[in-house]
Amino acid sequence: MHNEGLHARTPRRTPLLSPKNKKSRLQYAKSHVDKPQTFGDSVLWTDETKLELFGPMDQRYVWRRKNKAYEEKNTLPTVKHGGGSIMLWGCFASAGTGKLQRVQGTMNSLQYQEILDDNVMQSVTNLRLGRRWPFQQDNDPKHTSKSTRAWLQIKGWNILEWPSQSPDLNPIENLWWDLKKAVAVRKPKNVTELEAFAHDEWAKIPVDRCKTLVSDPSLSWLLQYIFHTNGEASLNLNMSRLSAPSPDLCITCLGLTTLLGQHHHSLVTWFTASPWQLLFNLELQRAPGDRLYHLSGLNS
Repeated sequence: MHNEGLHARTPRRTPLLSPKNKKSRLQYAKSHVDKPQTFGDSVLWTDETKLELFGPMDQRYVWRRKNKAYEEKNTLPTVKHGGGSIMLWGCFASAGTGKLQRVQGTMNSLQYQEILDDNVMQSVTNLRLGRRWPFQQDNDPKHTSKSTRAWLQIKGWNILEWPSQSPDLNPIENLWWDLKKAVAVRKPKNVTELEAFAHDEWAKIPVDRCKTLVSDPSLSWLLQYIFHTNGEASLNLNMSRLSAPSPDLCITCLGLTTLLGQHHHSLVTWFTASPWQLLFNLELQRAPGDRLYHLSGLNS
C-alpha cells in the first residue's frame, strides 16, 4: 500500500451532506461569490456552542518513561460527560464580537427568541452595522420553527438564507475555536468560572481577527471552493487560522487578490499540498524579485 502512495490516516470530519444539501450549498455559493466586501462586513453572524469544563480542548502533556503511563503522576483524572458544561449563544461582525449569553437548560423556540430579543439589537448598535444588516442563523429547528419565523417577520430583520449542514460556511466557528482554546488555558475549576472566563475571553478577541474572518478574500476563497466542488464540504480554505493580514504578499486566483501578510511562507507551503492544487492542477509561480505569486494551470 505504501508503494502506491497510500497511508493509514484518521479521516477528516466534515458535515454529512445529502444531494439536497450540496445543491443548496452550491446555490448559496453562486449567489454570494460575487458580492462586494461590504456585504460580509455588514452581516451579523450568530451561532450556539457548547463549552465543557474538562473538554477536548483541555490537552496536557507529561514527560514519562516507557511503561509508566498509568502511574498517578502521569495520568489526568477525567469526569464522565466532561464534568459539567454550558451552552452559549453569541454573535459577531467584522467590527468585533457582539453579545454572548448563556443558554439556560435545553433551549426551545421561545427561549431562542428571548435571547435574540435581549442581544441582537444591542449588538447591532454596538457594532454599528447600520440599516438593513443581514442576520445570519443556521437551520436548527428552533431557529426555523413556525413561531420563530413569525417572530422574525414581526421584527422585520433581513434574514440571510442559509444552506443546511453548513457550519463550515459560518466564520463564527473559528471564533468558537479561539474561545475554547483561550478558556482551556485558564483551567476553570467549575461551571461558574467556565462561564466567567468565556465572557472575558470573548471580549478580548481582537477586532482584526473578526475582520479577517469576514473579509472579501477569506469568504471568496471559501465560496469558490464550494462552487468548484459542487457543494462539497470545505477544508478550512478560508484562511481562518490566520491573524489579520497586512499588504505583504498577494496570491492572484480566480480573479481574486488575497493578502496573506506575515504567514505567506507557511501558506504557500500549505497551498502546494492542498486540495486546491489537486483540484485545479495549479502551480504557484513567482518571477525573481516579485512578491506576487500567480497560479498557473487553472482548469476551466
